[in-house]
Amino acid sequence: MCYNYKNDAASKDMKVRFKRKMKEEDEQNYKPVFKANGFSHPLMPVITQEEPELIQLYQWGPFNAFAAENERKYNTLNAISEEIFEKATYKKNIQNKRCLIPATGFYEWMHVGKEKYPFHIAIDEPIFCFAGIYNHWKDKEGIERKAYTILTTAANPIMEKIHNTKKRMPVIMPMVLEDNWLKQDLAIEEIKSLLLPYENERTLAFSVDKKVIFSEDANTPKVFERVDYPELALLMN
Repeated sequence: MCYNYKNDAASKDMKVRFKRKMKEEDEQNYKPVFKANGFSHPLMPVITQEEPELIQLYQWGPFNAFAAENERKYNTLNAISEEIFEKATYKKNIQNKRCLIPATGFYEWMHVGKEKYPFHIAIDEPIFCFAGIYNHWKDKEGIERKAYTILTTAANPIMEKIHNTKKRMPVIMPMVLEDNWLKQDLAIEEIKSLLLPYENERTLAFSVDKKVIFSEDANTPKVFERVDYPELALLMN
């Protein structure tokens, strides 16, 4: 599943890439992130169906009040796309609360025996998007929360090698289909047709430093510097 990703793009570059604006408050609060940990629920940029002209900051989970109260048992950072139309938590949102989640990379782990090796994964575009859904809900204090979750799908071949336990990957929306994802009144089959593994040939991946990524302060450019492990050479061929 996808619990760590990166968006180190400057706000000006996102506005150019997506041809969209940011509210002044969001632009002031936005900071490029080299490793966002979903379990700390960071505020990250999204583009929603309701306000597709804007890049806004939303919280990465919890997805609703129940998830917030039962977080240890009920993880809503990711949603399985194959089950999205049956899950009570998500089935209404997939129809009219879809979003794009800008990113510049994400992190996943390969398990080899008792060891696990971190990888940075991206595509051949400097800024891309995960497919997501979002929700507005109120906490115990009556404060409105704006949250999102990342949709996942079956892994493509390179992600099968890396994420070799779950064999999943986030849904990466091809640039030419981004606006389609935000369209109103898409039929169920049209939505399902967009929830596919990303092209293997355009997926870029390399291993990174264990010491950095597992450190308390992994939000540093060093977190995605390439580090090769000789013991993985045959596994990645």
